Amino acid sequence: MPPGATASQPDWKPWENRPVHRLDKLTGGVMAYARTADAAAVLSKQIQEHTVFVKDYLAIISGRPQTDTGTLEDWLYHDVRRNKSYAVARKRGGVRHAKLTYTVLQSRETPQGAQSLVLVRLYTGRTHQIRVQFSSRGYPLLGDHKYGAKDENGNTLKYTYTPLGQEYEVIDVKTGYVITRKSYDSKQRLIRVED
Repeated sequence: MPPGATASQPDWKPWENRPVHRLDKLTGGVMAYARTADAAAVLSKQIQEHTVFVKDYLAIISGRPQTDTGTLEDWLYHDVRRNKSYAVARKRGGVRHAKLTYTVLQSRETPQGAQSLVLVRLYTGRTHQIRVQFSSRGYPLLGDHKYGAKDENGNTLKYTYTPLGQEYEVIDVKTGYVITRKSYDSKQRLIRVED
């Protein structure tokens, strides 16, 4: 019997764990894995029904939404050939419902215009959902040229929120730095992520 196997799972191989959800390529966060196909099905259902798992993210958007909290609901179409999603006016073939809520945590004025740090909770997991839902309202993610950002540096900054107690990590994928913070305070520690 391999190490880690039990009598009820004699053939379990730790290298065959099954992911039960996904993260976009440039997004960091916590992943959940299952040992068996049955466990993966149960965990996937819990994620879809939001009974155990929640998906919270931090994003920096260009501009400031009119309200500090809100719900965004759209019909999204994903063009596989272009790997781009679009908000569309009505449901039709290939279109899926998308829902998220947001809270503006902080806003600031810059020479390029207003920027806002938003906490986003996903209720559906559509391709590029956060990017397209904010961009379709005129608030593209900072540096996200694919969905309309206009900053001159071309930095792609995508962040995630890791709800581990009161701590979270902010990751700049261009520079590879991780900023660990507690309770949204100003104390921070930079860590270089090695490849």
